[in-house]
Formats: sequence, structure tokens, C-alpha cells
Amino acid sequence: MKTGQFSQIKHNIYYKNQVVKTDNDWDRSFPLDSPRLQELRWWYTNLQAWNSRSLLPNTPSQTIFVDASNTGWGYNRKGQRAHGYWTSEEAAQSINWRELKAAHLALKTFRIPNNTTVLIRTDNTTSLSYINKQGGIRSLPLLELATKVWNWCLQRSIMIQAQHISGIYNNIADLESRRTFFKNQWQIKPEIFQQINQLWGPHQVDLFADRTTRLLLKYVSWLPDPDAIHTDAFTLPWKHWTLPFANPPWNLISRVLQKIVVEQ
Repeated sequence: MKTGQFSQIKHNIYYKNQVVKTDNDWDRSFPLDSPRLQELRWWYTNLQAWNSRSLLPNTPSQTIFVDASNTGWGYNRKGQRAHGYWTSEEAAQSINWRELKAAHLALKTFRIPNNTTVLIRTDNTTSLSYINKQGGIRSLPLLELATKVWNWCLQRSIMIQAQHISGIYNNIADLESRRTFFKNQWQIKPEIFQQINQLWGPHQVDLFADRTTRLLLKYVSWLPDPDAIHTDAFTLPWKHWTLPFANPPWNLISRVLQKIVVEQ
């Protein structure tokens, strides 16, 4: 892999706090904080693997369409759709941040194979720019998110390119991003779960959750989800875990009890 293609995102992080404000005195020294030292360690570890930058962009083998709204995100790939909702912290971010986050979540949900080039079609020019330029200087939150996206790709030898698409032609991803809340998306109060976990835990996996409602690091979602370990808990053998946690929607309780009986 020509990992040199990722060099710009590393330079952006290095200079993001404008540590070169030295009044044009290039002999001047300044202290390096922890992020900058971490940056130098990254270069020291990875420099041997860098073999220059590709002169021509790779031809994408996959194309995904992404969009974001005030309530959620959505994507479309050859009729394969997915959507999800924002956490309260994500919903408070700018629309440009949410558009870039939608691309990030779509990449993770799609389960893209390693050594793949992906074309991201978006109707948001700001997120497009932060993807193609591997960052930017106008927004620190966007820069940090772009860094996270590109680092995720770097770990998997994935290249991404962004291309603009008019909103009227991005209607499927737009529709997915505006879906109303799924009736089976719910969560018991975290403090109640902590009491349950102290009494009968520690539990290892949340069998009925998504990225916004999960109560454990590992969880199984009902629909495609960027961080879930699997989709559809009923297709898994629950005896694989010693203490799985199940808080199913009421309409699924009979199926849950039946599965428990069958697996005993």
C-alpha cells in the first residue's frame, strides 16, 4: 500500500494548534505537548513503511451514498440501505460535522474489505473537502473527526475519495437519515443497569441494542450498525456467553423465552 497517501492528515494534526507561530524566527524553539510527541512517535514507527505517494488516484471499487439530518444518518449502496440516530452529543454538533460523521459511520457499517478504494457521494461540500484534503484549518472538530476517519482507513489499507452529488439525486440516503425512531430502539436507565450488573453480572454482551442505546462495549443490533459485533441476536447461540444481557422489546419477549428454552 502507498501509505504516503495519508501523510497530509498527519501534518494537519501536527500544525493544528499553530505551533509554528514564532514571529518568523525559525531558530526559535518551543515545547511539544503530548499530541505532538505522539505524532512524532507515529512517524518514527511507520516511516519505514512509507513508499511515496501515488501519482494517480486509485479507481474506486465501491461507491456509497451518505447523508445526515438533524435526527440521524443514512447511506445507500446498490440498494443496500442503513440508518441510525445521533447521540445527544452528536446531535449538538454542526450539520457539517454530522455529514462527515455520516460518512464515517457508513464506512464502518458497510464492512469494507481491506485494500479497497471507496468513493463517497455526498451533497455536503464541507465534508467532501475534509475527506479529500484529509483535514482542514477552519474547524478543529471537523479536523479531529477527519483524522479519526482517515486513521480508521489507514489501519485497514482503505483509500477514500469524496465526490459531490446534488441533493435531489441523493434521495435514498436522505430518506434513511430522516427515518423516525424505530419502535424497538429503547434502553433501560443506565443506573438501573448498573445495579443489575452488580447483582448478577458482569454481563458480557448487550443482545438488543444499537450504538446509541448500548449499555456494554459489546452489543448485538437489530439492524446494520457500525459498531455492533453482530446483527440479529436470534441468529446467534447465546450460550456462547456466560452472562449475556437481554432487554428485548416487549413484542419479542416470547421469542426470547423460547430461544432460552431451546438452548438449555
